[in-house]
Amino acid sequence: MWKIIFPLFLFSVSCSENKTSFKKKGIVSLSPSLTEIVFALGKGDSVNCVTTYDNFPEDVKKIPKVGGFLDANIERILQCNPKLVLITEMHLDLKKKLKEIGIPYLELRTRSVSEIRQSIVKLSEKLVVSDKGHAIIKEMDRQLKIKSCMDNIRKKVLVTLGRSAPTLKNVVGAGRGTYLDELIVMAGGKNVLEGKVFSYPSLGAESLVALAPDIIIDIVPSGGHKKDWDSIPFLKTPRIFIVNDSHMYSPGVRIVESLKLMRKIICGSDN
Repeated sequence: MWKIIFPLFLFSVSCSENKTSFKKKGIVSLSPSLTEIVFALGKGDSVNCVTTYDNFPEDVKKIPKVGGFLDANIERILQCNPKLVLITEMHLDLKKKLKEIGIPYLELRTRSVSEIRQSIVKLSEKLVVSDKGHAIIKEMDRQLKIKSCMDNIRKKVLVTLGRSAPTLKNVVGAGRGTYLDELIVMAGGKNVLEGKVFSYPSLGAESLVALAPDIIIDIVPSGGHKKDWDSIPFLKTPRIFIVNDSHMYSPGVRIVESLKLMRKIICGSDN
């Protein structure tokens, strides 16, 4: 009983505080990707709070934060006077709490191009702007048909993310079934991790050498440099590209920009 009463108590206290902080009920987004979709749908003014990882579009930087992607504070969420909380499949514990308290939420996924399209549709319907959502998808599909640079032999590409720059600790690769895997293929490359079981496998020095990539696209939000890879004894030195564009690690409406960048790296041209 206390598990139910305590959250309700928090909710009632937060509501009283919200009368001054957030008079208008709004959206609380716990995913940068979903925040971008809301803004693309023209509903950015309805967003009350986001995570500390949200940085696009520029206006989102002024919006109050509730914490990180996975450690958002439930009390802070309630203080944001939410009419809808946007979550992902990774917010299992928070989902239970929201359900107990009775706060409306919408779970959306952006792990693949297909899921991004579905999320745009679902969110546009929820926000009653379905025409805008379908227009975004139509334009996205048109631009995703970009011609690849596929030669007789596809270049072997490794996309990495998650490392603790400037070291190579915690290197994770983008495997099959991920949006980055799809982008590699669309751009004309061959994912060196296509045969791996896990979507995002951890990669040590031996694994990196064995994969023998022609190209490494190293997604690092900040602090990364090509020289960080000097410690890996590749038999043939791959071309290494350090990428810190936020759309590369925040899959959503800007996935077309990610494809163009991927193609430019793999093909050596953006035409």
